[in-house]
Amino acid sequence: MGGRVAAMAQFARLLPILLLVPVLGGCVREVDTPPPAAFPGLDAARMAGRPDCPALAGRYSGVADAGSDPALAQALLAEPGADALQVVDAGNSLQFASWWPPAAVASAARGLAGSDRDAYARWWTAAREVLSRPLQPQASAAASDLPRPTPVRIGTVTPTCTDGWMDYGTLVDMGPPEGPRRASRLRLARDTGGGLVLRNDIEVDRIEIPLWCGDGCRGPTLYAKRETRWARFPPAPQADAWTLDFAALPTPINAAASGDPR
Repeated sequence: MGGRVAAMAQFARLLPILLLVPVLGGCVREVDTPPPAAFPGLDAARMAGRPDCPALAGRYSGVADAGSDPALAQALLAEPGADALQVVDAGNSLQFASWWPPAAVASAARGLAGSDRDAYARWWTAAREVLSRPLQPQASAAASDLPRPTPVRIGTVTPTCTDGWMDYGTLVDMGPPEGPRRASRLRLARDTGGGLVLRNDIEVDRIEIPLWCGDGCRGPTLYAKRETRWARFPPAPQADAWTLDFAALPTPINAAASGDPR
């Protein structure tokens, strides 16, 4: 009985606030942040068999265009320094690959050789069979499975799309915040210039009524502020066969002792 009385008392205290929700609640401020003027318009081409999904297959530069939000551009790369991004249509899914130039991989390999000889020996043994031969970007799965440093990082996505945008997932802490970043939605599309366009819709502020209604339940929203960040990766030409010169890298001691010429 006492618990019921306490609950009724709490409801009575919240009633004036709840009555204001239809007036104040649900106020969402969308800040008008269109893409930079230099960005081309979106392409109407669609993924085969998916009229809701953009046709993203292609190769793009790893360096974003001027006017791109730096944090957003970096978020699509698994690691900094990618030479190119590649999207391959794999039937019902899309394969995303980030490519690093051979010089960057060789430099990282030399660093590994100097810091951890055992780890370098394991990498050298696994990598020489894959990376010492010509490697087409489309046949990158074997290279992605190598221990680091590798030339490519791959992720496969089964796309969920709306109105020509592919939902790539949720990002956190994009750029200097104006408030708590509770929601951040990244979407991808392709433009008429052949570039890959990134759009990140961010909720930068939210005011809620502190109403407990069970685990996972949020109180009514009085105010929310949303903004949009943009980035673009321009198209890049298809690369020639990717190769790594193992003769220019140090040979592990165990391999040299075994007489391995490579």
